[in-house]
Amino acid sequence: VAAVLHDSMLTIRDLQLAGPALEGRGSGQIALVEGASSDFSYDFTRADLAQLRAATGRDMQGLVSTTGRVTGPGSALHAVGDATITRLDAFDVSALTTTVHYDATIPTSDTARASAKLEGHGEFLTVLGQALQEVTGTTTYDGDRIAFDLGVTKAEGARGRLAGTVVLHSGQPEASILDLTVALGSATWRL
Repeated sequence: VAAVLHDSMLTIRDLQLAGPALEGRGSGQIALVEGASSDFSYDFTRADLAQLRAATGRDMQGLVSTTGRVTGPGSALHAVGDATITRLDAFDVSALTTTVHYDATIPTSDTARASAKLEGHGEFLTVLGQALQEVTGTTTYDGDRIAFDLGVTKAEGARGRLAGTVVLHSGQPEASILDLTVALGSATWRL
């Protein structure tokens, strides 16, 4: 690490990580006082999800690589970047390769107000036991709501679409479906 702390601003000229869980580098400024803005660029070439279990509290498998930038004040840190996940196995989903562009705003003092938009593409997936050739689409998260619009192709070529909005119930392992559209071929169902 090559860094300087001056006037509550940490300037990192070169941060390099190399270990069993993470490998990558970063540089930029991190504001340590409210009102100042951060500007930090990163390139993680490997994050091993299994090795990060102690930090995430989740039993996941897969390798993540990501390049991006975090900017803004602590009241609204803004992260934008691209990620690739290989050999994912988590939450009843397995995927050979997934690519994602992310754009997230995270208030450090109130993470419940976080928002994010993910645009992604996955290939050779198994979701809840169903084999899928491809999934492409957009998911947004805003506070307690998740909206999704996903195009799905089954291994045998059948195409479909899932779109909807879900509200998460804070502090409880449950959610409510506000709206849902399921399209298979030319048939469409709405809830």
